[in-house]
Amino acid sequence: MLTACQPYLKRGIDPAVVFIASKNVPGPGAAAYSVAKAGMTQLARIAALEMGTDGIRVNILHPNAVFDTAIWTDDILASRAEHYGLSV
Repeated sequence: MLTACQPYLKRGIDPAVVFIASKNVPGPGAAAYSVAKAGMTQLARIAALEMGTDGIRVNILHPNAVFDTAIWTDDILASRAEHYGLSV
């Protein structure tokens, strides 16, 4: 999709692409989630290198503290809070 959009972005005024990934790695049982987010981050990095030469800005956002998913069990929340020296 990104490759298909590039010719149109080249013709844009201040063209930009924004990726939304995640800095969080929830822990055991979330391998597919973690791999997908890491892959998206790497894709954004390469896109920035390749598209930047055409004046296309590529940004990536890594939201934090999104706990309304089934991935974040009470045990995982407690573990991550302990790791960072915080309370849940």
